[in-house]
Amino acid sequence: TAIAGENRSSIPRRRSSERGTWNTDGQWTSGASSVGCSRGVGSAVADTLGLLEEARQLAKDLGYHVREEALGDLPGGPCTVGGVRHVLLNLEHTAAERLDRLLAAIGGDPGIAAEPKSRLLEARLTKIARGEAAD
Repeated sequence: TAIAGENRSSIPRRRSSERGTWNTDGQWTSGASSVGCSRGVGSAVADTLGLLEEARQLAKDLGYHVREEALGDLPGGPCTVGGVRHVLLNLEHTAAERLDRLLAAIGGDPGIAAEPKSRLLEARLTKIARGEAAD
């Protein structure tokens, strides 16, 4: 079912492992209990999932193939296979951990400055580049 005022093709697709739904405002809501969470934790999760989706697209635009797999104790990270740049993300990690791993992998790419990105993603990239823990 399309959200009022939204073209279905403009809604980012989520992995089946990330539970949640789109609300009537067109915002992604996590599968966690939403009782008493109109702002705060639910918003932080939605922001993180949105930033992760934006970071995936940014990586793709820079020529990276982002793969999310259950990697056990391995953290994931960048690698090159047959001249193709990949970033492996561990599905067993939280969305925030996957976001930080992805941004650390692509943050040093020389083409990243020329790519459009949200202020939130830009701020997170800056923190990662400084070696600060992201909130």
